[in-house]
Amino acid sequence: MVTVETISIVFTGISISLAAFYYISTLRNTQKNQQQALETRQAQLYMQLYSFYDNKEFLKDYCNIVNVYVFDDTEDFLRRYGPLVDNEAFSSWLRVGRFFDGVGILIKRNLIEKDLIFELLGDVIRGSWEGFESGTGMGRWLMEGRELWDRPLLWRNFEYLYHELMNWYEEQTELKT
Repeated sequence: MVTVETISIVFTGISISLAAFYYISTLRNTQKNQQQALETRQAQLYMQLYSFYDNKEFLKDYCNIVNVYVFDDTEDFLRRYGPLVDNEAFSSWLRVGRFFDGVGILIKRNLIEKDLIFELLGDVIRGSWEGFESGTGMGRWLMEGRELWDRPLLWRNFEYLYHELMNWYEEQTELKT
């Protein structure tokens, strides 16, 4: 025979089950919304970086760094392109270096996906670091400059970005022939 106590127990069980189902549904929905918000923020950050990278002035700075500013060592660089000699050239150097140092921070802290950055900027990062012409490139200048000025942390995130890019290239099977 069904008693009030039995009905109460069944009703309590159904209520607890419904509450658990509602909680799980809400939790899943919240996680989905958080993931969408994260993806949206990454897309916005990506587009801001793309906008800066696609800027005519940045591209001019980059082309000068990889093709024009030739130097034997950091002291020679400062004699030719230092802030007291050629402020425009030195400013170009700083803009590109600071940009990639900032991108390196974003990668290091996992604030943007490596694949997004490396697919967009991979060649530009590598070109800036290594240079295209003999005697160009920021990597050698950076290593020598750290020693010359006793600044071991100078643009360390740019260096990190370059090494991460080279590791990423090694992992990309479609790039290997």
